[in-house]
This record gives sequence, C-alpha cells and structure tokens, in this order.
Amino acid sequence: SGVFSLTGSTILAIKPDVSADLAGSIEVTARDDQGVAMGAGGLHWTMKAADAVSGAAVPVTYSYTDLETGVYDFTFSITKAGTYTVTVANTATFNEETFTAEQTLGTFTSVITAGAAASQETTYTGAAGRTFEVGTTQEFTIALFDQFKNPLSLTATQQAMADVGAYFMQGTAKSVQTVSFVTGVGAKVSGSTTFAAQGDVFVE
Repeated sequence: SGVFSLTGSTILAIKPDVSADLAGSIEVTARDDQGVAMGAGGLHWTMKAADAVSGAAVPVTYSYTDLETGVYDFTFSITKAGTYTVTVANTATFNEETFTAEQTLGTFTSVITAGAAASQETTYTGAAGRTFEVGTTQEFTIALFDQFKNPLSLTATQQAMADVGAYFMQGTAKSVQTVSFVTGVGAKVSGSTTFAAQGDVFVE
C-alpha cells in the first residue's frame, strides 16, 4: 500500500436520511496516493453536523468501526428534524473539537424526519376533554410529536390517527365529529351540537 491520501479517500453515504429515532450510516474508505484502499486501519475521524440553510452547528452522535482494511463503518444520530450538512475529517484523535480544511475528507447531506409518535408528547389545544357550552361551536386540535419533540408530518399524523374518532357527549348520546388534518396544525376537529344541555368532548 502507498502513502495515505486524504484527497483520494472517499465517503459513501449508505443511509444518510433517517428518522430522528434511528441511526444513519456511511462508509469511509481511506485510500493511498494511487487510489487503492489502504489495507490497514488505525486512522481517527471526527464528524460534525450543521443546518444546511443557516449553518448553525447541531449535535451529532456517532461512532465507527475500523475494519482494518482501510474501511471505516460509521453510524450517526441527529435528533432534531431538518436537513443537515455533515462533515467528516481525519483528525489526530476521535471526536476532535475543531479541525482544519486540510483535515476535511468531505461532506454529505442528511435529511432527518420525525420519529414515531410519543404519547407523552401529544398536545391538545382547545375544547378536548372540556365541557362545552350549549349552542356554541367547539374546536380543538391534536398535535403529535416524537420523543425528541419533533412534530410529525401531516401524512404521519394521518396514519397515526387513522382509527381515532372525536365526538361530543351528553349523557349517553354522541354527536360524532369529523377529524380533518391541517398542515402545521395536526388533527383538527370543529363542530357544534344541538344538545340542550352541557356535555363533554371526547377523543378515542
């Protein structure tokens, strides 16, 4: 094997786009000045992430396995939904605080989406669970978030709430309401009832 060449080394983005509750993966191959995999390990790497638009740094947790063939298998996690530019650098030790342009191997783009809905992060706004007044229209919204407080997309919210129903209740009588879905809001219920007495709003 020849002399290690950072400029000749490569990043393969195997699974760069994942949800916030899963790990992404890339593969770094250290190559020599002839473009051949080094055939040995021992190098150290640092990974940093930044918002693709603002450039603001965001936390990224990562690790890699040195296969001692010149190949390093990385896994990484970013818990905030968004689009990120992730940089990999060859550094003196693992996870250096800073590195120079001369140490930088390259970058890849990672799109992080919200993970699975977490019941403890569900929010209700409006009339849900409250007593409504006679003759008034009631409205409430249900927003779903993952464990890291990322809002679920409209499609994911629809899927998660496919079997959810909402209704006004007065005694044993139900007034079923239609659940609609609104971008940036979540599940939305709006309606009124002809009940002559006060009742309650339920979601099930």
